[in-house]
Amino acid sequence: GLRLDCGFNIHVDAPAGTPENARAGDMLRVEQAGAIRRMEAAAQDNMYLYKARVEAVLDDETLLAEINLGQGMTVRRHLSLRGLRTPRNETTGSRAVKHMREVLAEGTPVVLRTHKTRERDHYQADVLYLENARDPEKILREGTHLNQELLDRGLALYRAVTE
Repeated sequence: GLRLDCGFNIHVDAPAGTPENARAGDMLRVEQAGAIRRMEAAAQDNMYLYKARVEAVLDDETLLAEINLGQGMTVRRHLSLRGLRTPRNETTGSRAVKHMREVLAEGTPVVLRTHKTRERDHYQADVLYLENARDPEKILREGTHLNQELLDRGLALYRAVTE
């Protein structure tokens, strides 16, 4: 039968309410109320956009997050910050970690745009956060892009992104 790709190599059987004419390869969106609809082409740009909760900042380029896949499903993943590398300078690296731990304390809600790399089960992410905000829509609209913030503060260097 038809299966839905929730991201992160997680697939589930299509739930009741899936359009009868849905076929493999169709882009569908499961809405909060449970309704399943075809995605408009413009909405497909946000296919890998997730609300998540930070569990830990592991180092100057990596965090552990619990990612909400929708339909009551979550997954825990290590995520590298996309497009960044930290200088091999202990002072700068530790300043990056310190800043990340200040703004991404355990439990901080974030919005992630994830990107799968060529390595098996390795994902990079653009991370948006907003102090004292829990609403993902507000974080998406008004949040700070952590990756860019680290670059702007001189705490990381740009690394060319290869998909």
